[in-house]
Amino acid sequence: MPASYAAQRTVGNHRYGIPEKGLEMARSHDPASEDATTAPGDRWSTPTRASAAIVAALLLVGAIAGYVLAGATSGQHEDVVACLSAPGAISCGPVDSPGDAEYGVPLDVAWTQDGAFHEGGRPACLPPTGRGTVTVRVTWAEVEVGGRTSKQVLGVYC
Repeated sequence: MPASYAAQRTVGNHRYGIPEKGLEMARSHDPASEDATTAPGDRWSTPTRASAAIVAALLLVGAIAGYVLAGATSGQHEDVVACLSAPGAISCGPVDSPGDAEYGVPLDVAWTQDGAFHEGGRPACLPPTGRGTVTVRVTWAEVEVGGRTSKQVLGVYC
C-alpha cells in the first residue's frame, strides 16, 4: 500500500487504506474508533424515539377519530317493523301501529333468511298474500325527493 495511507482498516476479508487527509473524517464516522461520538448500541437516540412516539400517537388519534366520525355519519338505521305484503306492494310501519306505512320497501330488495344472503327479489318472508302482517327487522335510510323525506328500506332480515 502506498505511504500516503495513514491507516488501514479490515472489513470482512477486504483491507481498505484511508488517506492521511481523510483519517480524521473516517475516525469521526467510524463507530469502532476511539473518537466516535455515537456508541454502537445508541443507534436510536432519545430525540428519535420521542419523535417516533409522537408520530405513533398522532396516527392512533387520527385512526380513532376517523373511525368515530365514520360511524357517526352513517345514514343507515335498523328497526323492527310490521309489514303488509300484497301482490304489487310491500308496506311497513311500527309494530304497535302497522297501518301507518312509514317505510318504503321495494319489491326487489336485498334480504337474508337463515343466514343466507339474497341480492334482490321479494323476501321469502313477505309473500304477496295481502293478509295479515309479518314482523321483520329492516335496515333503512332517510331519503329526500322533491322536498319530502321518507324511510327507504335497504335490506330485510327474515
